[in-house]
Amino acid sequence: MNKTISDDLLKEFEESGLDLDSFMKKKLSDAGKVNAVEIVEEMNTTAAMIDQNYADLKEHKANGGNRQSWLQRKLGVVFSKMSPSQAGQVIGHLTQALSGDSEDVPEDAVYNDINAESKIEKLDKAIIQSVCRNFVYDGGEK
Repeated sequence: MNKTISDDLLKEFEESGLDLDSFMKKKLSDAGKVNAVEIVEEMNTTAAMIDQNYADLKEHKANGGNRQSWLQRKLGVVFSKMSPSQAGQVIGHLTQALSGDSEDVPEDAVYNDINAESKIEKLDKAIIQSVCRNFVYDGGEK
C-alpha cells in the first residue's frame, strides 16, 4: 500500500469517530463485500493468534530456545496428525513458496526425526527471505 493511500485511510479513520472494527466493516461494505463482519472477525482471530504465537516464541527464547526450535515444536504438533510423507510435502511446499524457489518438491519428500532440523532450517531461511523480499519490494509490489 503506498504512503498516500495509507495516510488518507488513516486520516479518514481518525475523522470517522468509529472504533477500528466498525471502520473496517464500513470500508469493506462500501467496497461491496457482503461478508464484512466475517472478514473482520477473521482478521481479529488472525491478529490474536499472531499475538499468542509471538508471546509463546518470546517465552521459548527466554527459556534458552531459538526460533528454529520453536518452529520445529509448533510444526511437530501439526505434523503429528500427518504421515511423514504428507508432512514432507507440506513443509516442502511452504519452503518453496516462501523462498520463491521454482524447484519442484520431490514426490518422496518426508519429514521425520532424522531430517526435521535441516528442513526447519530451510523453512526458517525461506521465511526470512520472504520477509526481506516484501520489505525490498514495498509489501510485495514489484
